Parts: sequence; C-alpha cells; structure tokens
Amino acid sequence: MPLINSVIQLIVKAKKNGSLLLQEADGTSYLFDCGRDEFIANETLHVRVDGLERSASADHPDRLFGVVVDSELNPRAVLSKPIAIEEQGMWNPLTQYGPTAANDCFPMHTDRVFRRLVFVFDEILDKKELIEVNREFDLADQVDPDRAKELFYQIVGKYPWMIDVYLFLGEIEESKERFNLAYKYYLMGCRTAELSLPDTDDYVLNYQEDGNRNYLSLLHSLGNIRLRLGDREGAVETFKRSYHISPQDPGGARNILMRLTGEKYPWTEKERSETSVDPYSVFFSYPDIPIRDGYDPDVRPDYDAWLKWESSYRKLLIFLSHTQYFNERKMDKDAIRHHLTFHEMVEGCIARNSPREFRREMVRLMVEGNSRHDAIHILSDMLLDRLKAMQKDAETGAEADGEAETEASGIGSGESI
Repeated sequence: MPLINSVIQLIVKAKKNGSLLLQEADGTSYLFDCGRDEFIANETLHVRVDGLERSASADHPDRLFGVVVDSELNPRAVLSKPIAIEEQGMWNPLTQYGPTAANDCFPMHTDRVFRRLVFVFDEILDKKELIEVNREFDLADQVDPDRAKELFYQIVGKYPWMIDVYLFLGEIEESKERFNLAYKYYLMGCRTAELSLPDTDDYVLNYQEDGNRNYLSLLHSLGNIRLRLGDREGAVETFKRSYHISPQDPGGARNILMRLTGEKYPWTEKERSETSVDPYSVFFSYPDIPIRDGYDPDVRPDYDAWLKWESSYRKLLIFLSHTQYFNERKMDKDAIRHHLTFHEMVEGCIARNSPREFRREMVRLMVEGNSRHDAIHILSDMLLDRLKAMQKDAETGAEADGEAETEASGIGSGESI
C-alpha cells in the first residue's frame, strides 16, 4: 500500500468508466480520477498519494486518490524489448538511380552510402483480439471514431509496440481538434519506434516497406501537429529528420521545409507542376517497382541484364537518368513517353545487335565526337524516320491493292472501267 504524501510512479494502461487504470511496476493496479487533465495510454504519471479506497471485490482494483505532480512519455518504462530492426542491404543513390537522377532528386544524399533498415514486428495479438481490433477499425471508419478509442487505448496499453494504434489514436484526437492529445500520441509512437533505431545518420527507411510506413507517417504527423501548436522550430527539426531518413519523401516534407526555412530542396511541387516531371508519377505499368539497378546512357549497360528486364523497368531506369534533360526542355508527359519509347528501342537494338547497322552507326557517331547519350538520340531520330517510311510504304501498298481489287471487281461484273 502506498504511503500518504509519497510520490509513486504509475503507467496509464486503460480507461474504465471515466477513470484511468494505472499500474505500478510490480503489476499492482489502481483506479484513478484525473479530473480535467487528460493522459494517453502508456504515459508515465508521478502521483502524490492522498489516500486509498479499498475495493469490495477482489476482481476490481482499489481506487487511488492523489495529485499528478509530473508526467512523461517514456516508452522504455512500458516496452519489454524494442521493436526488431533488420538491415536489408545498402542504399546508394548514385548506383541505384544513375548520376543525373541522383544529383537531381537526392543532392543531399549522393555523397554517401546508407544502410537500408526495416522495422520487423515479430509479436502478434492473439486471434480473438485481432478479430476485435479489426472490427473496431472498421467501425471507427464507418461510424464515430470515439467509439473505438476505449478499446484501442486498452490494446496499446497491453501491446505498447503497436505504433499503428498510436497513429490511429492521434488522428482521432486531431480530427476532434484536441491537438495536445494528438501531439502526445504521435510523439509516443515516434519515441517507441526510435528506441530501435541507431544513434547514427548512416541509414534510410524505405517507405515502400510495410514495416516502415507507420513510423514515417507518425513522424510526418508529429511535424504537422507541432506547426498547429506553434512549435515552428520543433516542426523544422521533425521534417528534416523525415526527409533525411526517407529521401524519396512520399509525404512532401521537403516542400514544407522550403516554405518554413526558405532553403532550396529538390522536386518542389511548383517545379513538378511546371515541368510535369515526377519520378514517382504513373509513367509505368508498375509505379512502385523497386529500383535495384543504375543506368547511365553515357555508359554501356550489361546487355544480357538489360534484355532480361521488363520494358517498364527499362523505361523507368531511362526516365530516372533523364530528369535534368526533361526539365531543361520543359517536356510534357506525352513527349516524355515518346522519348522513353524510342530510347528504349534503340538501346534494345544495340543490345541485341539487330539490325546490325545500329552498332556500326553508334561507333561512327561516337568517333565523330558525339557522346553515347547523344548518339542514342540521333539513332532514335533515324529509327523514327525509318518507321515513318515503312508506314508510308504500307499505306501506298494498301492503296495500290485497293485499286487492283476495284479493277478486278469491275472486270468480273462486266462493268466498263
């Protein structure tokens, strides 16, 4: 039993009928009325004890009376172990995207090689709880999210590694304009994930990995809520972290940073709308295809590998190597698609050595002083001229066949011509 006037440390585990369920480190639970103050699941409270009311039932916890003198968001106090992290190779924008695209899209990351880390959630809910949670998620989307809050509060109290629940609870509070509570949920989710991350800056998190998306979403939401609360400095720090560890930047942190700091970041929304060029727009059959290969049109690719790749993948590599070229010429999407098609066709002809004159022409053009990239463009024009000539010949032949058919028809019918 806690002593009167002593200060004890308790963890918020759930809400029950308007009261908080608090738990000591030894597992002892208490009901507690916090008045108008609001606390989130897994928040650590320091309570000065005023009294204790014993429960008449062994199934119900005693009721604690007191005053909260301090509180903190400390995931170490509630996690039995950090979320697991796996290293999945390296990320080098120069070799992955080619030098042109790397310098255009990732100028702050091109001088280094980064480890690719992924969160691995190896703990799972039991089947009954999983069904219940999924049902409440559906209800929250369809009816009133406040209905689901009590269950999710309890779930994350029991499973503090579920950062997606912190994100969901934060979004509920933000939608109700309870910004301080939303801030707490986003911050607690971020801190929970960050216990697993190294204290270095030599890693990135791929947003396409399911395990990383919730943390990156929490980080972005934290930056936004800090802006709402007037913490401009904290928002800048959060968005800079988001951009550094997820340079593909699906949430557009760099656009917010440019507005807040005046600093120049690549691929702003204004530039995208002016040029219609975006490495992540749907130019290809598989817009989320992982890029594991680099392509530089001035360097001969491995022809065997090039021919094994799908057409959409080859075009994506070509696109990523041409961003500066497209920007400078302010090419629209139709012109870009046209350019990609012919560039890929020429590179394919050279790789297959069919027709044979393409390789001979490539050598001749480069001997004359053209770069390999320029030679490909010249060959593209030659290929286009050849296709136009073939189309014209086909149309001329079709007209001749039509005339012959008409003549034969007239002779057979006995009509004069």
